[in-house]
Amino acid sequence: MAKNDFKPFATAASANVTPQSEWESLPALLSGFTSGKASSAQINKALRQSTFISAALAQFVADKSNSDVIDNGDFSGFVAKLSELITAGDDVFLRKDQNGADIPDKAQFRQNVGLVKQASLLDATAGALMINGAHGGVGGNSVVLPDATNLLTYLQDKPSMVVSGNTALVNGAGFAAVYDFKRSSSNYATLIAYPITNVGNIAVRYFENPSWGSWRPQATLDTDQTITGKKIFNRSSEALQIKALADNQSCFIRGQKADDTPHWYIGKGGADFAVAWANQHSTAANSITLRENGNIDIQVLAGKTLNAIIGGVSGRFLSQGHNAESDANGIWKVPGSAGLTPAAIGALAVSDIAGIPLPFPGAVAPSGWLKCNGQSFNTTQYPVLASRYPSGVLPDLRAEFIRGADDGRGVDTGRVLLSAQGDAIRNITGKFANNGLAWSEGASSSVGEGAFTRLEGLITSNNNVSSAGCQYAFNAGNVVPVANENRPRNIAFNYIVRAA
Repeated sequence: MAKNDFKPFATAASANVTPQSEWESLPALLSGFTSGKASSAQINKALRQSTFISAALAQFVADKSNSDVIDNGDFSGFVAKLSELITAGDDVFLRKDQNGADIPDKAQFRQNVGLVKQASLLDATAGALMINGAHGGVGGNSVVLPDATNLLTYLQDKPSMVVSGNTALVNGAGFAAVYDFKRSSSNYATLIAYPITNVGNIAVRYFENPSWGSWRPQATLDTDQTITGKKIFNRSSEALQIKALADNQSCFIRGQKADDTPHWYIGKGGADFAVAWANQHSTAANSITLRENGNIDIQVLAGKTLNAIIGGVSGRFLSQGHNAESDANGIWKVPGSAGLTPAAIGALAVSDIAGIPLPFPGAVAPSGWLKCNGQSFNTTQYPVLASRYPSGVLPDLRAEFIRGADDGRGVDTGRVLLSAQGDAIRNITGKFANNGLAWSEGASSSVGEGAFTRLEGLITSNNNVSSAGCQYAFNAGNVVPVANENRPRNIAFNYIVRAA
C-alpha cells in the first residue's frame, strides 16, 4: 500500500476545536487573527480544516496512483501526479459535453437500460423500439393514420415512411397491418403490408406515377404460393438458401410438369446428405447423386442410355442393370456372362505364379517379388513360396542358366529338381599323321586335322636326327568360339519370383 505523509490534525472525537457554529460566526474567519491572542481551540479548528482536506487529497493520489505521497516540499511533482490521474479519468468516466458519444458499447448500454433495438417491423420482443431504423420509428419517419384513411391517396406524394392503423385502411391490404412505404423516386415506390394478426400473409403493391398496381403476394413464412413473375438474384455470393427442418430430412427444389406431376429434383435427397439431380421421377431413378463421402452414384432406368461426350467424342458408360452388372465379388460383367473372374477369363492367380523364376530387366525387384540370389525368406509369411522351395532358400540364379529337368527323357539322367550342374563341353577331336620321313623329304608327308595343326620347323628325334619328325599344336578355337567359360549366346536379366 502506498505511503501518505500528510495526516489530518485534531480528528479525534474529543479534540479541542471550536464548535462549527462558533467557527462560522467568528469575526476572524474572514479577516484572520489581527491582534490579541487566539484560543488553542480556534487554532486547532483552522489546522484541522486545512490538514483534513490536504490529507484526503494526498490519500486519493496515493490510492489511485499506487505511489507514495511524501512530505518533501515537491509541489510540482504532486500537481503533475494529480493531473495525470484526472486525465486518466477520461477512459473511466463519461464526459457531460459528449452527450453519450463516448459510451464504448452503445448496444450493450441500450440493452442494460431496456432499450432493445427492434430487428424488423414484425419483431415482437418485449420492450423493443425502432430507433432510427430503416423503417422509421422513434426518431424516424413514422405515422399512425386514423381509421378510414385512404392509404394510397395519402402516400401519393409522401417520402419513405412506416404507416400503421388500428384496423384496415381504405385501399389497404384488407387486414390490419403495418405498411412499409419505400420511395425510390418521385415516380416509383413500393408498399409492403406486414399483417398484425396473420403474420405469414405479406403482400406488396407497386406505385408508378400516377397509378398504383394491384396487390401481389410476397414470399411468406408458412404458406404455399404461386409466383408468376421472374425473380433475379444479382449477388456475388450466396443468393438462395434452402434449409432442412432436421439433418436427417430431405430438402430439395422440385420441378413440375404442366399437369403438376414431378419432373426433376435438385437438393438433398435423403438422410445421407446426398445432393441429387433426378429426371422424370424420384431420386431413386435416372439420377446423379453426389454424396457427402465423396462417392458419385449414377442410376439409369432400364432401357435408357447413359452417354458421355469427352473431347467431342461420344461414348457409353457401363450401367448396372443396363449393359453391365456386378457379380458376387463386386466385379463388373456383361449381363448373363460368368463374370470377369480370373477363372472365367483363364487368368492366373497370384498363388499360381508364386515361385516361378521370371527374367526382370531391373536391378531392384518390384514390390511383392524377390530376387533369386540365394537369399532366405520367411516361410510363414510366404507359405505358397515355401511349398515350392521347402528349404526356405531361393536358388542363386545369378550368372546361371536354367535347364529343363530330364523328367524321364533320358538325356540328363541322375538329376533332381533344383540340383546344380557344373560346366562341361562335348568332346573335341582331331587327328594327325606322319609317314616317318624327314622334313626335308616333303611337306606333304606329314599332315594334321581338326584341332591339330602342324608347326613349321624340325624337331630332334631320340637319336639326335634333327629332321626325323615334325611338331603339332592343339587349339579348340580352330573348331568353336572360345572363352574362359562355357556358355551359349545370352542377354543378362535378373531372375525374380513372386512372393506369396
